[in-house]
Amino acid sequence: MYSVSIDKQTYDYDLAGQKIYRPFTMLFYADYGVYDSRILSLIPSLGFSINSLYHDPASVEGGLSARIDLANIFITTVGINYNDRAWKNSVDLALNLRAFQLDFGLSSQAPTLIKSWQGAGVGVNFGMKFGW
Repeated sequence: MYSVSIDKQTYDYDLAGQKIYRPFTMLFYADYGVYDSRILSLIPSLGFSINSLYHDPASVEGGLSARIDLANIFITTVGINYNDRAWKNSVDLALNLRAFQLDFGLSSQAPTLIKSWQGAGVGVNFGMKFGW
């Protein structure tokens, strides 16, 4: 049998406390199949973000992406989006083999739209999924 003694002073907290600032983001997406086909779809997004760490805490977010889905095996998504106060021009590729999916993407990103096309910042993503 174990005996545990807890000192109340050790686990007490300061009544003044510390403030934790957490950003809030809400985005609405739509998936519109062009010509009633699942091969090509347009994905617009629109939303807002509130982050008290910035001088202007509220910002509008959104963008437009186009997806080509070939039999849910090879999926390509190209998009221009303004999220997290940065413009992101992205290309994402996915190879879905049911039990295994491989994702790879590249993006050019910057605080302004013009600099995002000039390669001011580069992003890379990679992912693997297993299972059905």
